[in-house]
Amino acid sequence: MDNAIKYTPEDGRIEFAARLDGREIEISVRDNGMGITAALLPRVFDMFQQDERTLERAQGGLGIGLTLAQRLIEKHGGRVAAHSEGPGLGATFTVWLPAMPARPAVPDAAARSSPAAAMRVLVVDDDRTVSDSTAKLLELEGHTVCIADSGLAALEQIPAFRPQIVLLDIGMKGMDGFETAKRLRELPGGRDLYVVAVTGYGDEKTRTQALASGCDHFVVKPVTIDMLGDLLSKAAGTAPLPASS
Repeated sequence: MDNAIKYTPEDGRIEFAARLDGREIEISVRDNGMGITAALLPRVFDMFQQDERTLERAQGGLGIGLTLAQRLIEKHGGRVAAHSEGPGLGATFTVWLPAMPARPAVPDAAARSSPAAAMRVLVVDDDRTVSDSTAKLLELEGHTVCIADSGLAALEQIPAFRPQIVLLDIGMKGMDGFETAKRLRELPGGRDLYVVAVTGYGDEKTRTQALASGCDHFVVKPVTIDMLGDLLSKAAGTAPLPASS
């Protein structure tokens, strides 16, 4: 509803509907506002996705809210979908939630792999909106998360927090991610950290420099929660992680 209000002009129309559909409650919000491009629509729930034509981009939005909403809905056993005929033609978001307690799902071959075991994750990013949203998504998956808004803050927090995994933004002001990664490795136990470089720069030079600086893995935004889950699972299975005590 908040997005519908944000992207619909003052003389526009917003429709809200809810109905019982079998054992599900279907809730939809439809507007005749700015709409969504065909290129963005399949990725609208991905983290950090933006559309150059959207009001959110003009206002400095980060495209994280829909990802968080999707995860919250899924945690309640539901699902969400988006539909738009294109720019200027409005959009419809539909949520389905169980109308009664769901029975335990029967595992099958198509089921997702089990989520990563709960881990301690340090999120390092000088954009607090990004780090806060990333932390919330990880906490929804059962992980313990600490936030650092600079490379120096990350170095100061590691001895007390003892993270197992570090999600490190490369393009920070001051001490950038490259220098931060080098200094992380110099700390006691720093060689045991699983450091993931997270950046909007996907060129080979940035990737090579990140790995040379001490990062174990390199990912390019937008980063989905499934990608984060895969990284945490990989780290749990391959990295010598420090003890919790």
